[in-house]
Amino acid sequence: MQIQLTSSPRDKYHPPPPRPWLPLTASESESFLERLTGILTRTRDEPPFTKRLPITNLRAMPLSFYPGWLLVEGEAQVDRKRIGTFDVLYGRGFMWVIDGTMTDRDADQGRMSTRVAPVEPGTRPELAEIESSILAERGRISLLYQVLLNSAPIAEGWEKMLTAVRNRSSLPASLRELVMLRVAVLNRAPYEFDAHVPHAEHAGVPAEKIAAVKNGQLGGAFAPRERLVLELADAMTREISVPDALFERLRGEFDERGLVDLVATVAAYNMVSRFLVALNIGH
Repeated sequence: MQIQLTSSPRDKYHPPPPRPWLPLTASESESFLERLTGILTRTRDEPPFTKRLPITNLRAMPLSFYPGWLLVEGEAQVDRKRIGTFDVLYGRGFMWVIDGTMTDRDADQGRMSTRVAPVEPGTRPELAEIESSILAERGRISLLYQVLLNSAPIAEGWEKMLTAVRNRSSLPASLRELVMLRVAVLNRAPYEFDAHVPHAEHAGVPAEKIAAVKNGQLGGAFAPRERLVLELADAMTREISVPDALFERLRGEFDERGLVDLVATVAAYNMVSRFLVALNIGH
């Protein structure tokens, strides 16, 4: 399925992102939803939200860091008071629903599902530079970053650190993503886990290993090097301290930079998951 994108003027301020959202035409939207509905129908026992709810405002953004892939975003009217926003990673015949938020549109309450209200991108000119930086690295401003934008210095520092951990690391992408998934499981952060499944699959992690990461004890699904980094994730997340014997085994696999990158990845995604859980982001 080919999606031809067309542009249209915006009616409010938005920072000038390197890759702007582009609306789908009516025929593109119909074709996209038909395909998404088919995939969701095959993987769920109940009718998917695309069949049960009105879907509007479909828009797409090409992802430079995943050539040939698009991030497609849309809105689902849950009921008179609530609207949900969803994101789908789409490309090369695959689709993943990777993100979703729920907004209470009650005029008297105006509450959000998160414990701190997200900042809608494009509504605060003073955040334009930070928003553009997030868009340049990630292709979108997710719910996590919308909450972080309440504190501009934290959002800016968070984006730079997590970009270094994810996109500037010496670790193979498959090992990095396995670690992130394991930390999400241990900290009971399903939003983080679901967000990283597409990245793990793109990095070549097979479905059986993604499933095995959810097990309480590490089984035999992993190669020795994979199991070693997951043991580190378990030790740092569950026990905090890392046994000397385990670290000596890690020294046999990684140089000094690799050790720093690996420990920083586990530590950083513990920060991410605990922030998500504490503020009820995506939960």
